[in-house]
Amino acid sequence: MHERAGVGSTLVIKGELTAQEDIVITGRVEGLINVNGHRVMVEAGAQVAGDVTATGIVVGGTVTGSLTAEERHHAQAGAAVL
Repeated sequence: MHERAGVGSTLVIKGELTAQEDIVITGRVEGLINVNGHRVMVEAGAQVAGDVTATGIVVGGTVTGSLTAEERHHAQAGAAVL
């Protein structure tokens, strides 16, 4: 079974987010996201203000910061990477 954690649409996280499982963000994260060996998905309407490091990164919302993916990153229609 593949583990996945979420940052819900009403949540705001300020600080570093580190995980050992896939992360789905529908809310707001202000700070570094480090998810080595797993994927980060920033859903449409979500906001990330900080650098993201993961095996794979999919952006549907807005990321203000750098993206570092071990394998690949993908920006969906309507995404903004600033």
